[in-house]
Amino acid sequence: MDSALGSDVTLYGNWRSSSTHRVAIALRLKGIPFRYVAVDLSHGAQNEASFRAVNPGAQVPVLVLDGETLTQSTAILEALDERFPNHPRLMPEGVLPRARAREIVQLVNSGMQPFQLPSSVRKRMTDAFGLDQHQDGPDRAYRAFTTEHLRATLAELDRLVARTGGPFALGDTPSIADCLIVPQLDASVPFGIDINGYPALSRTYEACAKIAAFQDSKSHTFPDAPARDATPSAGPGAGAAQSDSVRTAVAAVAELARVVADGMAYKEGDEATARYLADKANNPIPGIELARAEAFRRFGPVATKASSYEVCLFLRWLAEVMGARTVVEVGVFTGSSSLALLAGMPRDGRLTAFDVSHEYTDVARQGWASIGATERVDLRLVDAHEGLLAMQREPGRLGTVDLAYVDGLNTQYQANHEAILPLMRPGGVIVYDNVLWKGRVVAGDTDAQSTHLRELNAMLALDPRVSSTVLSLGDGLALAVCHAAS
Repeated sequence: MDSALGSDVTLYGNWRSSSTHRVAIALRLKGIPFRYVAVDLSHGAQNEASFRAVNPGAQVPVLVLDGETLTQSTAILEALDERFPNHPRLMPEGVLPRARAREIVQLVNSGMQPFQLPSSVRKRMTDAFGLDQHQDGPDRAYRAFTTEHLRATLAELDRLVARTGGPFALGDTPSIADCLIVPQLDASVPFGIDINGYPALSRTYEACAKIAAFQDSKSHTFPDAPARDATPSAGPGAGAAQSDSVRTAVAAVAELARVVADGMAYKEGDEATARYLADKANNPIPGIELARAEAFRRFGPVATKASSYEVCLFLRWLAEVMGARTVVEVGVFTGSSSLALLAGMPRDGRLTAFDVSHEYTDVARQGWASIGATERVDLRLVDAHEGLLAMQREPGRLGTVDLAYVDGLNTQYQANHEAILPLMRPGGVIVYDNVLWKGRVVAGDTDAQSTHLRELNAMLALDPRVSSTVLSLGDGLALAVCHAAS
């Protein structure tokens, strides 16, 4: 290990600061131990004399390295690379690769992050324009502008990252580009942006999410994050010392609930309506809230792949009114839809579920266990199309499935349709999710997923083997009732 690692390295930051996350990721990627000093931005600690003595600019992050104070996250990252050259490099070798890295860094640092203004800055802007801060019109306008700008810039960022073709932003190993991209994608969630609509960025995020340096630098892992270690288990009369812990834990749950609501906003509508549907107009789906929260906690914005709550309510209702005992699910992900199906199925019903990810379905398994349904699920970690064909060859399987829910690889839907049909009983129902694909199917976008889903919808409408309809529910549902084989 480099002898320089014996020097004192101190990071001043805040759990909400995406720039702080960048530096923490880089330090951990390089294996550099550091001391973390939290700066409470929400209560103005950045303006106190003690912190201004560290950074007169009153901003985080600040890195104290070799007795010198460094500010601005991108400058800090390059300084770490030069100071510790024998550790994993953040900047690639070669003139062109370095230029590519800086393209990405500047697009995020200058083209995206500055537009995510904190409420205090927005208030100053509102005051400067002479607007009434108590009216929400200006804030809505700001969010609409920022959301549209972020979406357009993410599309450009996706194009830049797609050039490499590797699992990470610049190829086969994480780099300075990934240190900026991952926090930026996390910060885009509150604007209702679904990163799964950007294939290269989604690929990069998923690759980084498997690495400890990124896992350990998520906002909820920072010492100053709400309820990092609190356990809301204290009962009445537990005393003042524990009441603070309980209040902090409640704040953490509320914060995570907000993240889930923000992340799913693009296909779940406004938060008030979503909450009314979940809490007032329908009985709750056992286990689903915890499963959704755990998915966002572990996988960040990738968790928006989960089926919308409305779709889950519909799936439970459909399984219940059909009395569906034999159900197939293609694409389990973290288990929201399977929990809904299981809630609607009779106790002797069985769900055969296909997915390829051990990591994502680990959350689903936790959800099934929480409702005592583990033994009712036959999870098969194989390619769905191959798994469906294998299922056809099992004795007594043809013509027995009551209900099938397809939410896997979108470009495989048409092949899966042909593989599922022989398994369905007459009157059985196949449900396809995401068939409007964030409005891109309607808009006529020509990417592979939009084109495939548009062709699927047209094919279902003309398929004499089914009666179908497409609904604007969640991100679009196609329903196909199967006829008897002629």
